[in-house]
Amino acid sequence: EIANNKFFQGLIETVANKEYNIKDFTVREVYELNASVTDFSLTLDYSGSMSDAIDKLEDAAKIFITNKRKSDKLGIIKFDGRIGIESFLINDNEAIIKNFKFDGLKRYGGSTALYAASDEGLEMLKNSANKRCLILFTDGQENTSYIHKGRRLTSADEIVRKARANKTRINIIAYGEGVNSYVLKNIAKFTGGKFYALIRPEDILNIFNKLGFTLKNYYEISFKPQVAEG
Repeated sequence: EIANNKFFQGLIETVANKEYNIKDFTVREVYELNASVTDFSLTLDYSGSMSDAIDKLEDAAKIFITNKRKSDKLGIIKFDGRIGIESFLINDNEAIIKNFKFDGLKRYGGSTALYAASDEGLEMLKNSANKRCLILFTDGQENTSYIHKGRRLTSADEIVRKARANKTRINIIAYGEGVNSYVLKNIAKFTGGKFYALIRPEDILNIFNKLGFTLKNYYEISFKPQVAEG
């Protein structure tokens, strides 16, 4: 544990729009060797608008898989209007790379079933006994999940509720200017994840590297939560 006042001068919790000063809390530094085993669902947007950046995305995904800890499992989903599982949840890095077809938009390139694909990612993780993390990469706005209605969730609110119920953190990488940043930021925020925005294809690899590091190196803060009045 780290002394509370060494790096963290205070802690504030917001409940029902009211702020509470937390005086009694502990902080633990987590780094790669002692980080909890985590299972990941890598859910990637392969819609038509990704044509200028798909090579950079696949390069970044390959490095992310290669650098994954052997103890962590990873599954991969591609989507446009359709949803396809490239690799089920396994921990063998070489097998994952073999399963992943690095073929650009040859089999995809359509519209964007963002919420339905996110639900597929949550389903992939729902029986995991480890920590759960969905990594969602997208460059567009939702426009096709309705065709999956009855089989997959089709709204942001449903995705947040399911992720919270399943204790799954959603980290979102939003590429380009066509994304609905407001919605994506809130999905990440309310599931305990992070939101990354980028414009240039060259930044995709940097963001994946940063995310890979922060998922294994972080501070864990423990405290007794406040109860809202009334």
